[in-house]
Amino acid sequence: MSSKDKLDKRVRSLPKDLRFAEFQKFLTNNGFELRRSQKPGSHYVYTFKGRGIVTVTVPHGKRASQHVSVYQIKQALDILDNN
Repeated sequence: MSSKDKLDKRVRSLPKDLRFAEFQKFLTNNGFELRRSQKPGSHYVYTFKGRGIVTVTVPHGKRASQHVSVYQIKQALDILDNN
């Protein structure tokens, strides 16, 4: 099983301890693109082929160690599974 498959399996299990960096990798591996904002901040907006948008909010601090909310994971999976 490749690392991409392992990450996909982990994300689909809806973990409460999924790190922001892992979720970013999952999104980009699956065709989501980061839409850059003009201001730096805690909101990261990912688009999927113009059909869906996922906004990931990360508290300030060490971003790579912050956890993603389960509802944000579900939002991304719904977009992937329905397109």
